[in-house]
Amino acid sequence: MKSLIAEGKLKIVLNMKEIEYINSAGLGMLVAAHLTTKTQGASMPLCNLGFKFQEVLRITKLTSIFEVCGTEASAVASLSAIAICGQLAKSTWHFAGGEGAGISHAAQRSRGKY
Repeated sequence: MKSLIAEGKLKIVLNMKEIEYINSAGLGMLVAAHLTTKTQGASMPLCNLGFKFQEVLRITKLTSIFEVCGTEASAVASLSAIAICGQLAKSTWHFAGGEGAGISHAAQRSRGKY
């Protein structure tokens, strides 16, 4: 996250479509990424969460921390609404998602993919 923000990418969509499982280490990385984005004035909605992932966020009460959108399009729309309010520049988009992107590394390590 820090390198993306340093590059001026302040609208970061984390597409979690490929994530089937996340352990406490992965949740810790997700919370750290959230804190980094918030302290730097960036936004990081999560989208396409599977049922199990949603349950983990609900049980850990992290649903009150993260902006969770059903689809990538709705996540982009939520960021566009912020941009219209003048808080973020249009050139600050970045998408992270799928196997091997962003927070998914922690989940993949926990499943033995690394």
